[in-house]
Amino acid sequence: MPRRITLRHCAGHGDFAAISDFLYSLYLPHNRDGNWFQPIWEYAYTHPWFDEEAVAHIGIWEDGSEIVAVALYELDLGEAFFQVRRGYEFLKPQMLVYAEQNLTSVDEEGRRSLKAFVNDFDADFTRTVQARGYVLEAGAHRPMSEFAIPRPFPTSRLADGFRLKSVADDNDLVK
Repeated sequence: MPRRITLRHCAGHGDFAAISDFLYSLYLPHNRDGNWFQPIWEYAYTHPWFDEEAVAHIGIWEDGSEIVAVALYELDLGEAFFQVRRGYEFLKPQMLVYAEQNLTSVDEEGRRSLKAFVNDFDADFTRTVQARGYVLEAGAHRPMSEFAIPRPFPTSRLADGFRLKSVADDNDLVK
């Protein structure tokens, strides 16, 4: 059956849950596909520095009514992250062009810039961005870390004067 892939702009809060569900569906242990974990999206989208005015710049590719790819920024325009369902990697060159047209930042002199984040194991996409003139930023890295939680979780003794507290009870970022 031929694919009917369409591209649309993010509709803001209405698409938050849809993008979350999409990212949940992509989950692979140890981040083997390089896509964002859903909590990264939630963190970015709810961060006080997130540029909500630019949400419509996020691109969403759908196959029928199913999201298959998203080009988005973390906090501000000028950066692009590419989330792709397995089998739809062929969309990445198109996603890069979309990002260049919609996710760039513009400085005071009118110069446009874009940092395209590419996984170091994605040789095909690396060649694509290099062919378009992108170069690896010296010293740049965005590591994805994993904390293995042992079972059972060991008991920890906190030093006198310290206590554990949930941010659900006290979410004061200034503190």
